[in-house]
Amino acid sequence: MKIKDVVREKCSECGKSNRISDEIYGCDVCGNVIDLNNGYDFLRSANFHTDSENENFQLCSWKCFFALLQTIEVDYFLDFPVLSADTLQKGLTIADFWRAVKEIK
Repeated sequence: MKIKDVVREKCSECGKSNRISDEIYGCDVCGNVIDLNNGYDFLRSANFHTDSENENFQLCSWKCFFALLQTIEVDYFLDFPVLSADTLQKGLTIADFWRAVKEIK
């Protein structure tokens, strides 16, 4: 989810638009800020529908992914995030995945 839009300022002399700050995105479940430019610091998932547009999700943790699963309706298929042994980011490790699985109610 987008938390903040890009901020631009127009130069009064040349008319060129300068970027003051980038847009800020957050987790679609809890709203924690995530950096979409770093592919290893968040999870990506997509819910594909048979008769409507696909939904894309950016999530900060496995806990948020499993919370999302309890709130969406899947009528075609769901693209699960990649489970990677390379990441050490809190909330995204394999241990965090299994911890989130155990917490499913």
